[in-house]
Amino acid sequence: MHRYFCVAILLSFLLTAFAYAQQPLLPLKNGEVDIMKEGVRLWSDRNYQATDWPAPLKNQTFVRSLRKPPLGKPCSVKVLKPGYLLIVTPAHGQWGGFSQEPQLRAAGFSRVDIETFLPFKRAGKNGDTCCAYQKKVKPGDTHDSKYEYGITLWREDPLPLYKIPSPKVPPVNTNPGPEYADKARVYQGTPTIECAPNGRLWATWYSGGTGEGYLNYIMLYTSGDGGNTWSDVKLVIDPDGEGPLRATEPVVWLDPSGRLWLIWNQYPLGLAGPDSETWAIVTDDPNSENPTWSAPKLVGYPNMNCTCKPTALSDGTWVWPGSSFFVPVKSRPILSKDQGANFTAGGELSIEDKYRDWQEYYVTELKNGTLWATIRTQYGMGESFSKDKGKTWTAIKPCGSITHVPARHFIGRLKSGKLLLVKHGTIKERVKRRERLMAMLSDDDGKTWSDGLLLDERAGIATPDCTQSPDGTITLIYDRNRHTDKEILMATFTEEDVAQGKCVTDKARLRVIVNKAQGKAHN
Repeated sequence: MHRYFCVAILLSFLLTAFAYAQQPLLPLKNGEVDIMKEGVRLWSDRNYQATDWPAPLKNQTFVRSLRKPPLGKPCSVKVLKPGYLLIVTPAHGQWGGFSQEPQLRAAGFSRVDIETFLPFKRAGKNGDTCCAYQKKVKPGDTHDSKYEYGITLWREDPLPLYKIPSPKVPPVNTNPGPEYADKARVYQGTPTIECAPNGRLWATWYSGGTGEGYLNYIMLYTSGDGGNTWSDVKLVIDPDGEGPLRATEPVVWLDPSGRLWLIWNQYPLGLAGPDSETWAIVTDDPNSENPTWSAPKLVGYPNMNCTCKPTALSDGTWVWPGSSFFVPVKSRPILSKDQGANFTAGGELSIEDKYRDWQEYYVTELKNGTLWATIRTQYGMGESFSKDKGKTWTAIKPCGSITHVPARHFIGRLKSGKLLLVKHGTIKERVKRRERLMAMLSDDDGKTWSDGLLLDERAGIATPDCTQSPDGTITLIYDRNRHTDKEILMATFTEEDVAQGKCVTDKARLRVIVNKAQGKAHN
């Protein structure tokens, strides 16, 4: 009897092994193998039935897994046969942001050339459309799906690849309607500011939607009285209205010839996704309240984003602090030697992925000609140096003279030649949250710093940027609580105020509201 039992166990094992040998995929943590066809159940924990899928995906092996796997237990598969792994995912901007497109691109998958489709019956036509990505695989390869809605299939042969569309010139709206008014906006932040030769201030930030997302757009404002009053929104850059192309992180910059640049980034696949673009428009008359702007110019593409003010070097080279938020790609500055007529990519700024954060950085030309990049990292403040005007850079290391929280800072050279730094906390302090915005000076190229002037002690303040007026007044702009208070604020002060560590001049004004969005989010 025992012998027959052992034989039965062995036979069952062999049959199971034979069955798996015929399958190209093996679920590792949860899931079961099935064939994709109309009416088949897509997830084991939801009763969603497949529609009539596109022909290239029908009758292919797929893994029916949990739509919501337990925490730490992703839906994992092991490849048993050479072929092509396909992941069906919501198109970016669909299904409440559950698209895996950026993550799949980062993992080496490529989108295939099939029409987007509705994957299950009763799917919503305005929110549930899917696309598919593929990757060549061999036996032993594994894939983890940590996100909702991803469906894993296998094909023996590859599918033709989708051609990524070239960037389209975005519209510049110089007559924005009420949908962009203060009372309509429920979220805003990340401002920058610049001063025209006659003292006119220009400020820009982004808004749209209820937070960071594909509804974001750029706005521009101006003040002719030193920031006492501000205009209504002068222009809006909203690339495609309802998305999925987002426009964020605008920068205003006055170049050495007196032209004003408005620079911004666009993301077709989310902030951390691939194929991001840097665009700019420029005016020759920033002294005017209503200047004429150039057509948009594509400055950096793909995977290039400029989030902080450029630097004009002593030899005439412009260095725009180009970043890549798409982790497989290293950040590289954007260089121009002909006053913005043409742009090229500089050298890579390398850092270990575990220390990499949103790589916002400023480039300072030191008195000996070395370029010093101060960079936001996971450990706070990193630094890198270039001795060849941005062509090559040292690996990013912790900054020797500045300690910071992982957040944006500002650094720039004043008319006096001193460096101005605005950060959270004192020079060697890492605060626990974004609070206590302080300004400090250095007259030895950043080796030592003054004690600092406290500008705003409150929590929820972030993204400082500064400009200096012809009379020497320094104007700071920053945001406060982007989702709740929705405030853009400014402060004005002088070098003397910073050196004294307190407001001692009549130029000093703190916590002045530039703009406050008044809209309310609706569920």
